[in-house]
Amino acid sequence: MKTWKLNALVDLDRYPIDTLDSPEGVSLVRRAREALRNSGACDLEGFMLPQAIEASTLDALAVRGGAYRTQTTHDIDFSGQQRESFQQDDPRHIRVRTAKEGTAFDRIPAQCPVRALYADDHMLQFVGAALEVDPLFRSEDPLGALNLMYYAPTDELLIFPKIVIAGIPAAW
Repeated sequence: MKTWKLNALVDLDRYPIDTLDSPEGVSLVRRAREALRNSGACDLEGFMLPQAIEASTLDALAVRGGAYRTQTTHDIDFSGQQRESFQQDDPRHIRVRTAKEGTAFDRIPAQCPVRALYADDHMLQFVGAALEVDPLFRSEDPLGALNLMYYAPTDELLIFPKIVIAGIPAAW
């Protein structure tokens, strides 16, 4: 079983998540925070190295047959407030369709690069710094800690503010 080191997963020259206290690391966190404030997302193009993306894709496809499929229509509000309390024209009344497949954490191969990145302390520190959450903890949920999501051409997902890594939404 292959063990992934951080420098085989991430382009550390462009994204020095292993040295956040360096001038380059401070700049990276500042840019991530600005992007999150301005648009609600942070796109880190080229963050994961090509070999890590390729291996992640192969691992994800290898377990897709056991993925859970969900399709539902729901409103966009997850605040817990009663819909009746919203004004008639409030956008939280909008109904959206979510359709996707997902593989739970316990089914993701141990050698999967995405799983290795999720478990990396430097990654956790970077995400916490970008989100301005300190300390940030990993989920211990054996199913929900990390999921691989699959989208067919007719599937869709309402995207909430999060960091996007190499086109892979990552929410800690």
